[in-house]
Amino acid sequence: MALELPVVNNVAVLVAAIVSMVLGAVWFSPQMFGKQWMKLAMKKMMPPKMGKQAIAAMKEEMQKGMMKGYALGFITTLIAAYVLALLVAWIPGTAGVALDGAMVGFWVWLFVAAVAFSSYIWEKEPLQLYLLKIGHVLVTFVVMGAILAAWV
Repeated sequence: MALELPVVNNVAVLVAAIVSMVLGAVWFSPQMFGKQWMKLAMKKMMPPKMGKQAIAAMKEEMQKGMMKGYALGFITTLIAAYVLALLVAWIPGTAGVALDGAMVGFWVWLFVAAVAFSSYIWEKEPLQLYLLKIGHVLVTFVVMGAILAAWV
């Protein structure tokens, strides 16, 4: 017996991905968590005795690759939204109910958070950095789940 994929609303997937990118821009903006994230991320990436010029050069290099990062980020977000839409469509009773879709997003987030926790453990990532990143994923998946369920 072959597994049949449910039909998903591709417009809803696209909207969920766009909303996710907007949430990311707000979450990581200097007004929210951007400054804290940058400080923690740079601390993780840089050797302890790196000079100010080297730090400035590293930041400049990061900014050069931003467009590629946004493009690849959008593609991976589209994939995540599509998979979440499949899950919402497969689970009975979630279609048309935003709160149920948000719950599906929460459970998917919990799975991702548990798997991502290993990077915190093994890579000795600062706990605050892990919490900032995984908090963003929580908000994103819950909102995407709500959008997808309401629109399925």
